[in-house]
Amino acid sequence: MLIINEIIILLILIFLINFFSKKWNILLDNKYSKHKTFSSSDATPLTGGIFFLIVLIIYFPHNFYLIKFFFFLIFLLRLFSDLNLISSPKKRIIFQIIIIGGFAIISDNYINSIRIDMIDNYLDNLYVKLSFTVFCYLVLINGSNFIDGMNSLLLGYFSLVLAILTILAYKNNLNLEIDFLIKILILMIILTTLNFFGLLFAGDNGAYLISFIVGYFLIKFSSENSIVSPYFIVSLLWYPAYENLFSIIRKKISSSNAFDADSSHLHQIIFRYVKKKLSLNQSFCNNFTSLIINTFNLIIFYFAFINYKHTMSLVWIIIFAVLVYNLTYFVLLKKLSRL
Repeated sequence: MLIINEIIILLILIFLINFFSKKWNILLDNKYSKHKTFSSSDATPLTGGIFFLIVLIIYFPHNFYLIKFFFFLIFLLRLFSDLNLISSPKKRIIFQIIIIGGFAIISDNYINSIRIDMIDNYLDNLYVKLSFTVFCYLVLINGSNFIDGMNSLLLGYFSLVLAILTILAYKNNLNLEIDFLIKILILMIILTTLNFFGLLFAGDNGAYLISFIVGYFLIKFSSENSIVSPYFIVSLLWYPAYENLFSIIRKKISSSNAFDADSSHLHQIIFRYVKKKLSLNQSFCNNFTSLIINTFNLIIFYFAFINYKHTMSLVWIIIFAVLVYNLTYFVLLKKLSRL
């Protein structure tokens, strides 16, 4: 009954915040980012991160206010981006490094092993593992922002990640803050539904905060459950991470600025192809694109789930996912040039 009451209060809060966002013309998607113009032609509230921040402040399982403060800083940094107050990508990266580095030190939340002895020896050094952890966070949160270009893609993706993680921990009695993550998952499902119908966007503030939270718990989960291969964590986060790395390589090859947003990500290529082939309205093609990508990721997650202990199997699963990404990208790009 308590959960039902909390959901009702949350829904009322979502309605009120979105209502005043539109009424006062605050935190609306005004298409500053080229990669988000595929989602909607209407001004939509970028309020997703606000609700995650509220849940974090109220329900975060550790009464450690400094950790909550760093969550707030990540939210605030991207809120300024949504408001177009920090337009320089380089400045945002510098702020991200400072915030994430401080967070890793305060929370003692590091990547300690990747099961390659030579690299693990280096990770025994505090500065090396701090640098590596910050790098992985940067790849994840910026890649998550890249995939936030289709309704229900980002929110649906991380809903699947949390669901798989919670089920795995519950079935195998592994250490995980299950009660808290279930609250986050319920919020994710609500926001995914609203996002599906174009009623709100996660925004940069939401994309960064969601991926930051998930990254924190996955690193913590990996550290506390040595039976789980670290490549299970990689298999859950491969898509936004690879989207980021692939985009940087692609832009470098084309002599573009690696920090600039563009409209050549995989989900946008699939969207354009689906729209041209099916000749249907943008809203349907938008959601259909998200469904295609998240269905593929669900298949990847399933095979990772049943092989969560087996590093070599997980490595092959990740390689397969990356190969499918590349094949899909270049085949559809070639077909689009002919249409």
